[in-house]
Amino acid sequence: MVMNEDKDTKLRLLESARKEFIEKGYNKASLRSICADAKVTTGALYFFYKDKDDLFEEVMKEPLAELYGVIKTHFISENESTELPDGMEGDIKAAEAIVKVLFKKRDLFLMMLTKAQGSKLENIRDEFVAFVESHYRSFAYQFEKIAGKKFVGDEIIHWISHDEVDVFVYLLEHYEKEEDAIKAIPSIVSFLTGGWYALFR
Repeated sequence: MVMNEDKDTKLRLLESARKEFIEKGYNKASLRSICADAKVTTGALYFFYKDKDDLFEEVMKEPLAELYGVIKTHFISENESTELPDGMEGDIKAAEAIVKVLFKKRDLFLMMLTKAQGSKLENIRDEFVAFVESHYRSFAYQFEKIAGKKFVGDEIIHWISHDEVDVFVYLLEHYEKEEDAIKAIPSIVSFLTGGWYALFR
């Protein structure tokens, strides 16, 4: 019975925290307001979470895990390839999957990208760039090894990685509906992959 009550309390706290962070951002969010909305004491909050940053990370934990999972799945399929793909179908499907995850919790992701200053996640965009960059360094090395020559420097790979992450930030910020963002993907993927693969041909 106590475990069920604890689970219910935690769920109420998380839901109230989501609303508070989305509305006010990390810095202006109030733990007192979160507790009041969840109808729990501040003591109950500190039973589950060390501080506001810990609570914020818990709110973003599941959405971020789902997003990283989709990206990793695409990267694994690319790493298994031994030649440059002729079409863009795989990249388009991967981009659509990423957009669907982002738009499922659009308000949360927007808040994290634009109003997370002061939290451990304030540099999350740079973390995504580093994650993508690590894959593309490996990807470039794979094809350079096959060709026996170097095609692209680390600075360009870093820029490409920034560019790809910024594309999804742009879609989040400029499209309110998932279906409209998905309609833009083929053109975006065509532009990005065209430039990327041109470096290796």
